[in-house]
Amino acid sequence: LQYRESVLRGAGQTSLRPLLARLDELNGALTAVEERFSEALGEGSRWLEKVVMSALFLLVLMVEGVGLTLTFLTSRSISSGIRNLREAAQRIGAGNLTDPVTSRSQDEIGQLADSVDGMRKTLERSYSELERRVEERTARLAALAAENERLYHKAEDAVKMREEFLSIASHELRTPITILELQLHLAARAFREQSRSPEHIETILTQSIGQIRRLGRLSEQLMDLTQVRLGKLLLEKRPGELRRLLSEVIEQNSLEASRQGIQIHFPATGSPLKGVFDPLRISQVMTNLITNAIKYGNGKPIEIQMTDREGVAVIEVRDEGQGISAEKLPLIFERYERGENSEKTPGMGLGLYISRQIVEAHGGSITAESQLGRGSCFRVLLPLELEAQAMARPDPTPSLAQPDRSH
Repeated sequence: LQYRESVLRGAGQTSLRPLLARLDELNGALTAVEERFSEALGEGSRWLEKVVMSALFLLVLMVEGVGLTLTFLTSRSISSGIRNLREAAQRIGAGNLTDPVTSRSQDEIGQLADSVDGMRKTLERSYSELERRVEERTARLAALAAENERLYHKAEDAVKMREEFLSIASHELRTPITILELQLHLAARAFREQSRSPEHIETILTQSIGQIRRLGRLSEQLMDLTQVRLGKLLLEKRPGELRRLLSEVIEQNSLEASRQGIQIHFPATGSPLKGVFDPLRISQVMTNLITNAIKYGNGKPIEIQMTDREGVAVIEVRDEGQGISAEKLPLIFERYERGENSEKTPGMGLGLYISRQIVEAHGGSITAESQLGRGSCFRVLLPLELEAQAMARPDPTPSLAQPDRSH
């Protein structure tokens, strides 16, 4: 500043020399200071550079470490997700559709896991529906197979029964027809040649009438069997007296019993046992029991009893004939079952079967007691309904039709 003022005042060189010398000293001192500052600045710069480089190195290491850690964790997560998806796919492929596919993240792997789980649920619903339909179809097929088997066995039984029925029917019908034809030929020849007495001709005609009646009974049994098998056994219930009805049946069979020397014992007096029933059907039952007693009674007496047991008529037909074995007794009310030595006695084995159907249609029951060689006792229990009671309540056997019997 002094040097500048001196120059501006116009000082000479001589006065300016000390100032210049002083400036040179100051310049030298400043140069030394600048050199020291430069050295200090260089050292500081080099320290700062080391610090910065160390920080950058550490930062790079930290970034690399974080990157490697994130890469490892991401790779592990992806591997775990892929492994879970692979295991889920194997379970689904093996048919296990119940275990869910878990999703542990919301990234693409998690979204894929959710999609696979949705597919699993859809397959589970479809498989459940398919199983249900298969079970229903299997049940229907099993029921159809069982029904077909039942129908097949029923058809087999029907064919067997038809063949057995035709065999028995043809044999039983052929016998009275052959006898009837022979008797009519004998009667015609006796009339033509007049070689026989009227009594003998009457006997032949009486026997022919018996064969005609036998044919009638066989025909009725065939029609009754058909009606029973169709569940259309005809009933026409009306008020009546059982004692009078039974007396008429005994009178109708007395001629045949007398011809074989058999006496039928039945009390003429007693309660009339009034009730509502089908007289023709009950008469048919009584006829079957009495004719059986005549056929298998070995010419011994027949005892018939009728009592009233608290509104139930108890009818017993007892004979002292050949009886029925213990093995055969439970079967006598079945179709085509016949008594002991049945080959020696005519019949189709339908009388007791149809009798049981008729009695049960009236709400009653029929049973038998017998010992081989000591006779048999058939017992019929028939409810005695008053007319008002029969009209007030429905028929206990709705499967049995009651149409017109004019046929």
